[in-house]
Amino acid sequence: MSKPSLTTFGEAMIRFSPPMGERTSRTDSFNVSIGGAELNVAISAKAMGIDSTWISSLPDDEHGARILRHCREFEVKPSIIPSRARVGLYFAELGPAPRGSTVHYDRAGSAFAELSKTEVDFSHHVGSPAALFSSGISMAVGKDSPELVEDFLDSSPGALRCFEVNYRSKLWDRESAAAAIKRVLGKVDVLFASPQDLTDLLHLGKSVHEATQHLMDELGVKLISVPSRTGNIGEVGTNSAITYSSGSKCESSADGFVLDPIGAGDAGTGAFLGEYLVTGDVALATEASVHASAFKQTHYGDAAQFSRHELSEAGIYRVKR
Repeated sequence: MSKPSLTTFGEAMIRFSPPMGERTSRTDSFNVSIGGAELNVAISAKAMGIDSTWISSLPDDEHGARILRHCREFEVKPSIIPSRARVGLYFAELGPAPRGSTVHYDRAGSAFAELSKTEVDFSHHVGSPAALFSSGISMAVGKDSPELVEDFLDSSPGALRCFEVNYRSKLWDRESAAAAIKRVLGKVDVLFASPQDLTDLLHLGKSVHEATQHLMDELGVKLISVPSRTGNIGEVGTNSAITYSSGSKCESSADGFVLDPIGAGDAGTGAFLGEYLVTGDVALATEASVHASAFKQTHYGDAAQFSRHELSEAGIYRVKR
């Protein structure tokens, strides 16, 4: 029997972070890594043991090559639409309380943002995966991005269609985001969304329970995972999630020290999908998601650096000898 597989669609960028304790505006050096929600999800799912493919657009230059190398190092298969446009960048300054962390994007005119419907034929890239995944971030990047995400979710009949709201106020306004995201919700089988996404952005109900009932009863969403995280850098934080399905609700939480919170949500989403596609067990998938988020926050960079075995042993041993 072949492994379950996941295909994701979205942008990856080069991330620049000043050393801990320094400010972006004052530093003389940066730590450089790769970030991007859909690639991060593919990496986390691969760590859980399923085959992962990431679809995106990159130029044939040294920056595109760096992202491809990162993708392959984590054993994710890239499927790239060639472009002459640039790679997007972002600057992430990590700060403990009371400063907090900030992100600044430099992604206008990027290869992914410049993608048009006329140059993307998903039949050449998608194949027949068990699941597809994209997010609201991908919908916000370019003029044709909302329609491209919709086409992607329609590209493989029979695949589980997975979507994360992932609203980013620095990419688009709330009204545009809500309108575009609501158009895809009827295509979605598995939805990931924060409580604020459901009630304040999409206005699907006055409470999370009311919103999830509407999504399942009126739009046919099968599973809805609602994650939340607390804890500043340098503190022990709590990662929790509730997954709603027809007639049931699964809850789980995990604590972990926070060094770098960026990518923790993606790690949780990828782990959820990896576990669910292998076992079909919602409770195990919810548990895997919170442990993956907690584990990811203990190291720098966006990408999850763990194995399925490490998650199962997390917190058991102080020193593994």
